[in-house]
Amino acid sequence: MRNLLKILALLAITSTAQADVAVLVHGYLGDAGSWERSGVASILATDGWQRAGILIPEPTGIRVLKGEQNSKKPLYIIELPSTAPLMIQADLLHRTLQWIKTQTSQPIHLIGHSAGGVAARLAITRNDAVKVKSLTTIASPHSGTSKAEQALDLAYFTRPFAPIADFIFPQLDLLRHSEGLLFDLTRPYAGSLLHWLNVQPHPPIKYFAIVRGIGAVLLGDHLISPFSQDLNNVPAIQRRATIYTVPADHGLSPADGWMLITILRQAVDQ
Repeated sequence: MRNLLKILALLAITSTAQADVAVLVHGYLGDAGSWERSGVASILATDGWQRAGILIPEPTGIRVLKGEQNSKKPLYIIELPSTAPLMIQADLLHRTLQWIKTQTSQPIHLIGHSAGGVAARLAITRNDAVKVKSLTTIASPHSGTSKAEQALDLAYFTRPFAPIADFIFPQLDLLRHSEGLLFDLTRPYAGSLLHWLNVQPHPPIKYFAIVRGIGAVLLGDHLISPFSQDLNNVPAIQRRATIYTVPADHGLSPADGWMLITILRQAVDQ
């Protein structure tokens, strides 16, 4: 009996040591609260993914907000400057992942929504110091979006009339402030960031993509085409990603939370 108890205790310790970590990255004009407001974080909690903290990279280090300590399945939410160019976001994300690795040796599952999914892919492709076990993207423009090009055209067209235009349409100032990111999210062309990124060697990890469904009334993504969201259309990844479809608009939804539970269970077991 005593030996059996020792074995059970050893198995419990081993199970805790092998618990994985999930990391959430928001998209353009989002923040850490995007995962809470959408209900995704709460749904993940029903499967044991406990909020370990909101991580904000700063010049002096990583600021940590409201975390639950000693979680067996830690869930970190990262807050990035959502209007910054992708290279900046990717570098900040990489620094944050390095910080997580100082806290635990557990495998990391990286999840990004919209532009956050592209920033996450850029981070793990440019920097191999921090290994992740899987990458899941949600409605991410891996092959760019014509909406970014339209936004750039509008920003340029209104620039000579900026004071008046910004007074009438305050969002135009936001577009001009986001120009670097919008350039990064245009459809790939020779010399563009996505053109370069999509042919770079990607790490041999598990890839998943949640693609917005189309065909249902008032559903489907009006910002990013399904083709662009599909990781298998990235030349460096083709046929390596598992694709799931969620019939929803571009924003995060509770359905994403339930789908992520399915994906994380699959990724953890592999």
